[in-house]
Amino acid sequence: MAKLRKTKRTLLALAIFLAVPALYIGVGCRGSSDIGSSVTVPVIDPETRTKVDGVPNYRFPEEKSYLTFPEWYIVYTSQDFASYIDKNYPNGFSYFRSAGEFWTSYCAVNQWVTPRYEFNFGTHLMIYVIGISHTVEYVIKGIYENTIGRLSELFAPVPPTPEDLFQRKYAFDYGQWLNTVPWYDFAFGERLTQFWETVPFAGPGPVRKAERRFAVSAELAVKAAYGWLIKGGSETVYEPAQLEIHALMRGLPLDTAPIDRRIVLVETFRDGTQLVKLPRYQPFTEIVQKLGQTNATFLEIGGNSNILISLTVPDNWAPPEGMPPILFETKILSGAGGKRVGLSVPVTLLLDVVRNIAPSGAQLEHVYDY
Repeated sequence: MAKLRKTKRTLLALAIFLAVPALYIGVGCRGSSDIGSSVTVPVIDPETRTKVDGVPNYRFPEEKSYLTFPEWYIVYTSQDFASYIDKNYPNGFSYFRSAGEFWTSYCAVNQWVTPRYEFNFGTHLMIYVIGISHTVEYVIKGIYENTIGRLSELFAPVPPTPEDLFQRKYAFDYGQWLNTVPWYDFAFGERLTQFWETVPFAGPGPVRKAERRFAVSAELAVKAAYGWLIKGGSETVYEPAQLEIHALMRGLPLDTAPIDRRIVLVETFRDGTQLVKLPRYQPFTEIVQKLGQTNATFLEIGGNSNILISLTVPDNWAPPEGMPPILFETKILSGAGGKRVGLSVPVTLLLDVVRNIAPSGAQLEHVYDY
């Protein structure tokens, strides 16, 4: 009976752990009004409208521009972690803050989305799963690195052990990988094999070496197994991501190669508007930055009129006059200071905003292309 009661308590605690984030987002983070919405619908010639609406996969769900941020937050955290441990031991990283800010930023974008768009169950389910995974990983890491990891640092040699250096390289590679490819496609198993084959067992700091060998091996092994499960589930539930997106523009030169060779000018319509095809994710942001140096203008991106962008800014930064309102802020955790802010921008004003970012002391981090 005692064993049964213990099992019931464990299951109850697990149920509460899983339910609390869902209740927090679903109940506590619902926006109540669309007052202040920056929805701007451009005027499109009817003939052009008919043609672009007939382009396969032209339209993307606009709400996904906002709801994709929590997933990208994990990318930024991974990159911040890599930057931090490049100069420091891992125990000082803000693991618990990262876990918390995932949910607070998700809350902020959900408050913006709920009054304006229909509920997208599939997207919210994906965010919830990766949020629980991120929270569990970073809470466990935070506890481990501030106890066993911190203790092993007392025995760490100078310079750091090969195990520490391997962890730094793996963290950097993983953070960069996430810019364009899902996390579960990273070769965790291959890295684990490489770790045991190339990092010597002998050397200075045997206590630190043994502890790091366990910590790095455990992380790679768990992520390899969990990534295999998540990949199988994702491929079953979700269609493969489209790697290109169409945009309707004005003001592009006929030869777009000098701007960026990845821009494909598909068609120019009689009213002068231009249909272009662009790569998605980080390459999309890079191209938007280059387009900001031209006189071009977006009319629609993925058939949509509004889009989320994030900026990296100093801690004391305030938006200049004319800048869209801030939806959320998160702290940059690399140890270098600064914060990240999210803005909802009308697509027609996107390149104007991009042109005004640098003079305000900010940097464009990402354009969330649905």
